[in-house]
Amino acid sequence: MRTLFRQDQTLENYMSTPDKFSQGCRAANVLPLVDACCDLLGTNSQCPYFYSAQDDGAAQAYDGMPTWCNPPFSDAARFVRALEES
Repeated sequence: MRTLFRQDQTLENYMSTPDKFSQGCRAANVLPLVDACCDLLGTNSQCPYFYSAQDDGAAQAYDGMPTWCNPPFSDAARFVRALEES
């Protein structure tokens, strides 16, 4: 599974801009289907499917689906571990 990670150490709820998302996708040659870390309504999702904080994206099974992951900085390590294990 290919997973893209983008973190910003200065902002807790940093949202990747569509340009940054597109750059990451081109660099990895993948178009993620799932956004692992979105607001409750998915308004900041870059993908067709998303998990909000309420869904706990780190606890979901991704079954090899290409996944975009831009977690809150304070929770990044947990998401990285979860996505590596899926």
